[in-house]
Amino acid sequence: MANDCRCVICKHKGIQNTSNLETNKVFSKSGQSVRVLLCRSHAVELFQMGQKNFFNKHYDILFDVIDSEEVQFLVILHDHVQQYKEFIF
Repeated sequence: MANDCRCVICKHKGIQNTSNLETNKVFSKSGQSVRVLLCRSHAVELFQMGQKNFFNKHYDILFDVIDSEEVQFLVILHDHVQQYKEFIF
């Protein structure tokens, strides 16, 4: 699985998408950047919506994940959901 070159969102949603991949950055509460691989569609979505709304839209990934290679991404997503849960639930 270490060589699984799919969009991080598509991967966790069970979508087989390996085309038009781009490396993007998301940021933790402390401002630390983490590189994530996103398909063109999700990269555009992140850019258009901004990180806050992008994470709000994809919060359900947290409930589906048991094990992941993108631990830093999931930690940032988790922290975001905790901070903005009033907008989600």
